[in-house]
Amino acid sequence: MSDQYSKPFIPVIQKTSTLVRMAVMAVVVFAVAFFSRVEIISETYETKVNAAGQMAKAMEMLKEVRLEKGVFVDIENDPNETGLVGSQFSLTTTDEGDLDAKLTTLDPNFAAAMVELLDQAGLQSGDTIAVMLTGSMPGANMAMLIACDAMNIHP
Repeated sequence: MSDQYSKPFIPVIQKTSTLVRMAVMAVVVFAVAFFSRVEIISETYETKVNAAGQMAKAMEMLKEVRLEKGVFVDIENDPNETGLVGSQFSLTTTDEGDLDAKLTTLDPNFAAAMVELLDQAGLQSGDTIAVMLTGSMPGANMAMLIACDAMNIHP
């Protein structure tokens, strides 16, 4: 029998030398990526942090007021218990629309996202803008108004 048939077939990827080369290459690429990173802080960082903090306080205050008045908090549709997702028709809440979209707008960081969008639009302190608010997303309404306040923009 020939010598070529007595050895088992080993694909190139399973050879030890190939695996060692791939491991070394992975470590080198990781090291290059790790040591060449640059931390970039947005010019509006402090404003974003301020807006997110304001929104968190506003949501907590609104929740306390709603609980004091005995307003039902729907834990199933409002897992964060913000009190801003609830009865179908009220002055501040609604259950109409996409629940995931509503919950996204109830993150205090959504106010920071609004600051970023206002900054990208080139708005500056003292500017006046038109704002469209919707009863379907009270979190988005709060986020926009708080972002305007944080940037000293007049809605």
